[in-house]
Amino acid sequence: GKDWVVAPLPGRENSAGRGNKGQGQRKGVSLLFEGGQTPMTIKYPKFGRPAGRTRKEKPTALNLGRIQEWIDSGRLNPEEEINMRHLYVSGCIHNLRKGGVKLLGSDATKLKGKINIVVSRASQTAIKHIESLGGSVKCEYHTPLSLRALVKPHTFERKGRLIPGRPMPVRRKDVLFLFQDTSRMSGRR
Repeated sequence: GKDWVVAPLPGRENSAGRGNKGQGQRKGVSLLFEGGQTPMTIKYPKFGRPAGRTRKEKPTALNLGRIQEWIDSGRLNPEEEINMRHLYVSGCIHNLRKGGVKLLGSDATKLKGKINIVVSRASQTAIKHIESLGGSVKCEYHTPLSLRALVKPHTFERKGRLIPGRPMPVRRKDVLFLFQDTSRMSGRR
């Protein structure tokens, strides 16, 4: 028998229509590849945040056991009303996030004496334990600016600016939390 050799189509002899040499002849490149120059997706990245998501202001957590440790070591005075500035200056909390300070009931049994404390938020267990010892918990609403003014008023004075006052809450969640029990509300009503 005679072997038949199928001849390639004209113009497709040696490279199957992919040209001569290089990456285009071989596997190829992705659609977003721009030949080695910085791609558009890196030059101009997406910006903003997805719609529907809000930045949650997470408060700094503070346990009752830690407060008792600071009282025992003499860094906090239980006779005075303890506010977020006292907690920050004494080193009981290291940073004040945008949400302020939330008092938690962990290690509640370690707290021995009565304290009067002013924070942004407080858990129900912490409130019950402090009030059972004869103390009081007051909750204040703060924006990031008013928190900074509370903790570091010298920065405003140094720049010759007025120290901003505490604003009223705007979000429904904050309003309901602060006004559900007016005995725990501090300052303006």
